[in-house]
Amino acid sequence: MPLKENARKNFIFALKKENLDIDVEALDDKELKALYVKMQHINQGYCKLQVPKKMDFEDAIQNQALQYVTFKGVTSLRRMTFKEYLRLEEFAADNPDLYPYFEPYKK
Repeated sequence: MPLKENARKNFIFALKKENLDIDVEALDDKELKALYVKMQHINQGYCKLQVPKKMDFEDAIQNQALQYVTFKGVTSLRRMTFKEYLRLEEFAADNPDLYPYFEPYKK
């Protein structure tokens, strides 16, 4: 079932705010909805991997400095942005030996 025009506009607007390197307007309805749902889950804290606050994200993933957090209140770490999460998915797929326990979000 195709997305309603208003829903499609809202999804595109929300995804554009994330500054992704993806042309979200060119996605079909199914891809757009899947990306939007993934963004919602990641922004709500689905990913338990977090980044040290004083470290650049690219350095953190390449040096295996991301840390699993299973409780709240850790002040030395920050959540990943959705854009960083997508980058981590790419990196983990290319380097499975570095992040063997990372499981990409799947609905």
